[in-house]
Amino acid sequence: MKAETDNEIYEMIADKDHYLIVDHGFNRSSWHSNTHFHRAMEISVNMNGSSGVYINGEIYYPKQYQIVVLNSFDTHSYDIKKGDEFILALISVDWLNDFYKLYGTEDGKMPTFANILESAEKNRPIIDILLQWCESFKNCNSLQNSGWVNLLLGEMVKQYPIKAEKGKGGLVYEILNCIRSNYHKDVTLEFIARELHCSKSTVSRTFHSIIHEDLRTYVNMLRLEEADNRLVNSNMSVLDIALGCGFESISSFYRAYRNYFGYSPRNKSKTQRK
Repeated sequence: MKAETDNEIYEMIADKDHYLIVDHGFNRSSWHSNTHFHRAMEISVNMNGSSGVYINGEIYYPKQYQIVVLNSFDTHSYDIKKGDEFILALISVDWLNDFYKLYGTEDGKMPTFANILESAEKNRPIIDILLQWCESFKNCNSLQNSGWVNLLLGEMVKQYPIKAEKGKGGLVYEILNCIRSNYHKDVTLEFIARELHCSKSTVSRTFHSIIHEDLRTYVNMLRLEEADNRLVNSNMSVLDIALGCGFESISSFYRAYRNYFGYSPRNKSKTQRK
């Protein structure tokens, strides 16, 4: 069934380096998410409930123990029902290197699963792995989590066929990668066009058709998110963080940070380090 969806939003946080969520719980309220997409793979299980999911314009209502797989750049949103039990794994791209290396193709096609894995029997060992991972997730280090990712995807490959298809993101994927790798520099449409060997107009048209933000705003969002991460997880001074993330001065950083987060970066760093 086709669905009427709102504008697609690129969910930046899901594509942060080494971003990983593994959770088993119950929905505390009913809500509907914005239609969004990301490079990360998202896997969810309906353990008990009637929530719906919109994927690439189609509406699905997964049955109990069916698994929803959102491959890279699948556009999606959720119609969540209060009290539904779920399992969720959101796995950023850098955790998927082994999977892509083993099952991708030389011409750049990426391995993908069907969006709905329907067989309760085939899903049982996959769900068992997810439940065990959920129990140990908070105590796992990066190497252990990498093992869980490969164990999970290995079981999915064992139970279901995969197909290789050209990445849905195409040029968008390359543009986002270019920006993420160079956000601390003076990233302009001209800069991206040179890096990707295409025209400025092509970059502009492709970027604005998907991101729905102007380039400068988007780059500043990346800079601020990275600065916020460094305020919490490093001992760098606010000045060094500001300059290292691409801001021209401490005053411009303070102004942008307050506008974006609603408080001073100095207050954030002091609060988090107590």
